[in-house]
Amino acid sequence: MRSNLCFPGKSQESDAREWALCFIPELAYFFGLTIQVFQGNRVSQTGLDPNLPLEFAKHGRCLREGVDNADKLALRQIVGGLMPRVVVHRRYSELKEYLKPGPPYESSATIHVRYL
Repeated sequence: MRSNLCFPGKSQESDAREWALCFIPELAYFFGLTIQVFQGNRVSQTGLDPNLPLEFAKHGRCLREGVDNADKLALRQIVGGLMPRVVVHRRYSELKEYLKPGPPYESSATIHVRYL
């Protein structure tokens, strides 16, 4: 049996959860790096810092935190990571009907203001 690269000593038949724990941070890094390269390229071409949609700019962070949109990421940041991810999902579904949707090019600062 070959050993698993992420978890030495484990067999290839190791649990899918262990594989995801190794793969998700790498994927989040890839998305974060892609955004940084895009921003650097745009700054070098135009001299202006690009205004990216929040969902695009925070995609890697959302992936790393285990949430599916920037609103849930903001809620998780506001509570300071004290709530487990599952509780954040549940709390967001309770609050969703009371929250006004933000504009597509919203900044991280303004999304936090909507929650406070």
